[in-house]
Amino acid sequence: MAPRGDAPAADSASRTLVLGIDGARRIVRCGPNAAAVLGREPGELIGLAAADLVGEESKAELEGLLEAIAAGQERTAVLTVLRGGPAPGGAGQGGEAGTDAVVTAQPMLGDDEPGGLLYVRVALPRASATRTRG
Repeated sequence: MAPRGDAPAADSASRTLVLGIDGARRIVRCGPNAAAVLGREPGELIGLAAADLVGEESKAELEGLLEAIAAGQERTAVLTVLRGGPAPGGAGQGGEAGTDAVVTAQPMLGDDEPGGLLYVRVALPRASATRTRG
């Protein structure tokens, strides 16, 4: 059995979000920890375009990840993901602050159009990282 790291399992699980993406590049599945990673509830993400999750500076890199899924390839990039999101009526819920995330695109096979998974991993907040060093 591999040794465990210093980070508590709850911290580790809360910083990686798994999203299911369909061939139209829309979010069709979402892990339960969306609020911890993106500051948005899981139900808010279902049906959104994957491009709505990243800042303008990361849209081209996200497009490359989504193209890799369509080609059946795995790919990883560092993207600026948006935390929070627009409230009903277009007003921000505390704004859409960007944070760096390591995003891995993993293709999946199914009966219909190609889709895949996006693993979105954000850094632990500084207070949590300090606390885990012991």
